[in-house]
Amino acid sequence: GIILESMLISQEEFRKKIPFFSKELENHSEKYFDCDKINGNMYLRSRKSGDFFYPSGLSGKKTIKKYFIDKKIDRDLRDEIPLLAIGSEVLWIIGYAINERYLADFNTKNILKVNVTLC
Repeated sequence: GIILESMLISQEEFRKKIPFFSKELENHSEKYFDCDKINGNMYLRSRKSGDFFYPSGLSGKKTIKKYFIDKKIDRDLRDEIPLLAIGSEVLWIIGYAINERYLADFNTKNILKVNVTLC
């Protein structure tokens, strides 16, 4: 199963935890989002047709289907990869990639820390 925990944290806690230009993006179990950019309810779910995101480090929008193909993720595994999404926009492909549009930075006022535990 999967346990998803989220909490608002302070800018001070964020600064201590994440040095600027750190390897935060490589941490696949903990992410920091700009809470003020999140409009709607977040759901942890498997992929659906039409899902998309804006991959960090790349320019533009990409469908989840295209991302999985580009990463050569086995077809049989694709439905098992959990996604954190608002509607059709994916914030986090857990274990793989994050949506750049929602990442917290040092200008973020309200930071949402999200932890995922696979059990």
